[in-house]
Amino acid sequence: MVPAAAAYLFAGLAASALAALDDYGTAALGYAAGSVFGFTLIVLRAGPDGIIAVAWGMALNATIAVAVPAIALSVHAFRARMPGAAMRPTGPPLHRRLGSFAVSAALPLALQLLYVVCLPFAARVGTGAPTSFVYGYLAAASLVTVAAASLGLATSVPLTRRGLGPRATADHIVAASWIALTLVGAAAGVFALAGGNLVGAVLGHSYTGDVGSQLGRLVVVLSPWMIASVGVAVTFPLCFVVGRTRLLPWIALAAVALEVPLAWACERLLHLDGLAVSLAISTFAVLAVLFAELRVFFVALRGLLLAAGVVGAICVLAFAAPALRLGSVASAAVGLVLYVGILALLRPPGLQASWRYLRALG
Repeated sequence: MVPAAAAYLFAGLAASALAALDDYGTAALGYAAGSVFGFTLIVLRAGPDGIIAVAWGMALNATIAVAVPAIALSVHAFRARMPGAAMRPTGPPLHRRLGSFAVSAALPLALQLLYVVCLPFAARVGTGAPTSFVYGYLAAASLVTVAAASLGLATSVPLTRRGLGPRATADHIVAASWIALTLVGAAAGVFALAGGNLVGAVLGHSYTGDVGSQLGRLVVVLSPWMIASVGVAVTFPLCFVVGRTRLLPWIALAAVALEVPLAWACERLLHLDGLAVSLAISTFAVLAVLFAELRVFFVALRGLLLAAGVVGAICVLAFAAPALRLGSVASAAVGLVLYVGILALLRPPGLQASWRYLRALG
């Protein structure tokens, strides 16, 4: 898992190089494909390999995320007949480049450590709780990666050329968050109604019944964490665009230090669901500091919470009624259709503005 975490950093470097060539979609495709195939491998190997399947899935995810932009860079270099000498490092000395690398890596690694901190506390809940927490977190994290991480990375680089003030920064954060939260809302609604059935069908009979329902509920409880993570995913790259990276290592350290007592207290109060709450609190704290550092705290937070509130209300309208009359799988399917239909009918102004903004940006 450690090499996989390091590989994500190289994926970011390759994506940045592609962005300099005005190619943003390739890196986004790599991130999205890596998440999908990595999670699929975890699901397929969970039975034979147990928890080790998580490490294999993360390794595959990272490999694809690195390989796709790296191959694209190789193709660009071949077509441009780039000489071998162009690959020699230039610019600042090695120790300064390593320092910049450490600053860039600190916060993403810390956000992963928040989850690691929760694992020992999950073991205190009871037998099988750590495994349920792992699978629930991976499902939620995969959705955030597909919906927001690639979007945040691909849309931040064009802003470097045009410049970015506080108001433009806030507008970008809100616009990118709307699209991602719309996907998060659909997935949370489906898991709320059919999580047990979906998990049981994928992971086997051991995850049916109460265990499957617990895992499905856990993904729903992780929805606030997903909202915060979407915000962080689209905000973090902007720190580099505007040159405000000095505090990132300290934010990372403070987040991990905060999560330890939070995880302990929340697990005591709410058991496994409490760990999801602790992750949400810590991640929202990180997001609040990033907003403050970029001088967009009130505008960006208001826009993000408004988007989350609208999406949440549509989820309730779409999924609540079918849940009262239909079975779990049928109600989830009908609810998803209603969710898409309500979005198409109401066309929330924020979502329309987000779509227009991102299309103009591309």
